[in-house]
Amino acid sequence: MNNEELRKAIKQANKKKKLLYHYYQWYAQTNKKKASWLDDLYEFPWVPCADGIFRKPIECKVAATDEEKKGKHTILSDDSIEFFVNEVKLVFGVNIPDDDEARIEYWKTHLASNYFSEFLKTLKRLQENGKAQSMLADILDVKWKIRKQNKSAPLRRFLDEPTDDYGGFFGHWLNLESKIREFFQAAGYQPESLITEDLAKEYVDSVAAEDNEEITPDIFKNLRNANSIICETIYDFTGYSFYTYNRQWITIIPDEHYYVQLSHDPLSMFEEMKHRILHPNQFPSKIETIRDLYDISLQFELIDNHADIRSDMSKNDLKNVNMLRVIKSLKLENVAIV
Repeated sequence: MNNEELRKAIKQANKKKKLLYHYYQWYAQTNKKKASWLDDLYEFPWVPCADGIFRKPIECKVAATDEEKKGKHTILSDDSIEFFVNEVKLVFGVNIPDDDEARIEYWKTHLASNYFSEFLKTLKRLQENGKAQSMLADILDVKWKIRKQNKSAPLRRFLDEPTDDYGGFFGHWLNLESKIREFFQAAGYQPESLITEDLAKEYVDSVAAEDNEEITPDIFKNLRNANSIICETIYDFTGYSFYTYNRQWITIIPDEHYYVQLSHDPLSMFEEMKHRILHPNQFPSKIETIRDLYDISLQFELIDNHADIRSDMSKNDLKNVNMLRVIKSLKLENVAIV
């Protein structure tokens, strides 16, 4: 749209309907409804598209940067699109693929719950074309919003009876719309009832990927719950992620030894080994489970039994550390000691 006079006219035009009436003098009353010319702009098929068809704005797509314009992509210039969006608040259609398989790939990284009706249409076509079962794993990776959380998760992380959502990492299967659940039921899919070892590992890996130095109490609680599930069946932790005392995440590798403690040590007397001591707050709360880690697993050892204290700081602080351990174990942190 290069006509500056037309742009100026659109900017100056009334965007709401007005009622004019006369009672001794003329009065104008603004209506909440859009002006007729704006209604036409929304509802009339005037936007030229790459396939030679004129469509309503909402029926068009806006190509991404450097994307080839084809099919329903509008051939309006970027400058024109920007003008209509900013000045007229015109809404163009979403640039989702036309091909159903490509749509599923698109929704793995874009919230499918924002395109609910289109998603249902896509599932219906896949079902009618006999592709529902062959594409089931891909469909389960589609992102969906978790109710009452500003979070999303792939559909495979919506569980039948989750005891905890881990801060929005897991969703509840029954919160999904019934038509979506019916599609999966027809395809022979049954959601996991509870958090499995694989899903627990996925949660820990997601926290590790964020690489935050400080772990909040809520996240430590989730990590403890996740690792409680993992430790029920796993004793070879190669490839698993853990948080260390030097505030870094590590991945367990073969033929390496790492150290655990039975309780959190706020004044670590093993300062020089912090990078290999795993923070106990991420482990199950049962002492017996932690003992199993270093008794059965060949990768973990109890730090008190195996570590040599070499640094001067550690030697000098030993009495203070032991005293603080006693205070912490008795939950006397708030008691003034004279």
